[in-house]
Amino acid sequence: MKQYDIAVIGCGAGGAAAALLAADRNARVLLLDKGPRGGNWLHEGCVPVKTLMACQKMYRHLQHAQDYGIHLSHIRPSMAEWLSRQRAVISKVSEDLTRKLEARRVETVRASARLLANGRVLVSEEGRQPWEAIARKVILATGARPATMPGFEQADGTVVGYSHHFVHLTQAPAELTIVGGGYIGCELGEIFHAAGTRVTIIESQQELLPQMDPEAGAFLRAKFESENMQVLNNTRVVGLETEAVPVGTGVLAGAGAGGGTLTVSGGGGQVHFTPSGSGTGLAGQTGTASVDPAGWAAGGGNGAESAGSGMRAVLQLSNGKVLYSDRVLLAVGRRPNVDHLGLDEAGIELDEANGGVRVNDFLQTSNPDVYAVGDINARAPLAHSASAQAVVAVDHALGGSRPMMWDNIPFCVYTVPEIASVGFSEAAARARGHEIVTSRCSFRSVGKAVALGELEGFVKLIADAQTNKLLGGMIVGHEASELIAQVGLALQFRATARDVADTIFAHPSLSEAIQEAARTLAV
Repeated sequence: MKQYDIAVIGCGAGGAAAALLAADRNARVLLLDKGPRGGNWLHEGCVPVKTLMACQKMYRHLQHAQDYGIHLSHIRPSMAEWLSRQRAVISKVSEDLTRKLEARRVETVRASARLLANGRVLVSEEGRQPWEAIARKVILATGARPATMPGFEQADGTVVGYSHHFVHLTQAPAELTIVGGGYIGCELGEIFHAAGTRVTIIESQQELLPQMDPEAGAFLRAKFESENMQVLNNTRVVGLETEAVPVGTGVLAGAGAGGGTLTVSGGGGQVHFTPSGSGTGLAGQTGTASVDPAGWAAGGGNGAESAGSGMRAVLQLSNGKVLYSDRVLLAVGRRPNVDHLGLDEAGIELDEANGGVRVNDFLQTSNPDVYAVGDINARAPLAHSASAQAVVAVDHALGGSRPMMWDNIPFCVYTVPEIASVGFSEAAARARGHEIVTSRCSFRSVGKAVALGELEGFVKLIADAQTNKLLGGMIVGHEASELIAQVGLALQFRATARDVADTIFAHPSLSEAIQEAARTLAV
């Protein structure tokens, strides 16, 4: 029976980080995953989605090239080429991960794993007899999967699907309804909208991005609506089914720059065209004409396409309305992958509140020799959080005592503009008993933002009214996901607003918005 210091089950962001860190500490490491190296993070989540976001952001920039004295013509998005670039990025990151694991002599096995008693792990490789390994410590990092809607557990993406069905489409659908206005729904919605898809987002809460300060969701909703994306807040889907597309109704993807919907009414062949708008998000024209209904067909075009299956989705909404859609993306959350791991046999408890593995601040489970990092514990299901948790788990497994800092995990949404927050929101700070003061600085008053033409957004800081200690911050604007680290660093070192205000910032820089907001709070 092979023996190891640490066995890691799952090779996503948290598992890969744990294996590399443990190997750097001279531990003998076994890394197990039944899927490809990199898991959801590399193949279906962060990396592929952010690659598509980079493509659509470049497309948006090129549309405004004339603002910078650059004149271009024939600019159009190509999902097929976006996907080609996506595959290249995934391949490059995968190769880099493989090189790092091999350089550190991490033993990697493509296999499923099940915990047994007394530190034993049952390893099941395809085409081989199961074998057992024994590890002094085990780190679970199996991630999460999309939460499903009853009746659509086996949806394949032809009409109804989940995020992993949509991140690798080579052509954008003509119309897409997204159920769920969290960061996954918002990011994918913006990607497909840029590619020419008519997008509707349905969110059951008051605003988009319910995980964040309501101001963030309100800002993004207004931005989406200004670009002719439809947002339905305070709306639930109470029924969902698929049906054959009735004769005389279809989606036309080649009409104009962005496509639209053709509806034939009456026996005379009256056709009403409702466009999805151009790829720029500008409003199109609506009109009526007389044609022979037998003379047109759905599909085709340069950008978006109809499902091509002859089926459509029918959504019953809580407001009593009925919505028809070519495709439906269900983005209603994620569920920890806790099945078939032998948790009961290993004495590992689940957290009834979130369905994840219960952990303490060192990421130990109820079995002190087993740790759980990342989405499997559902404490902060983000890739960078999983990596940070891996640092804590490995350190503790090898004798350290550094706890996880749960309050200072940044949350980023990579839309245009980006939205990022860290620390406490206003509501969370008040709930912790703080009397707070807030300040904000608009990017419109920051020279670098004006020079870049990136005027949207602001920096908001939150501080304790008595101590001036910073408690949190939110940034809406260009490169917010980069800028938020400066606020996070200030929180990590328990800085006051005065500390940040007295720091010398480069000029011109977007970071000056943080300094200006801090100066307002400084005492």
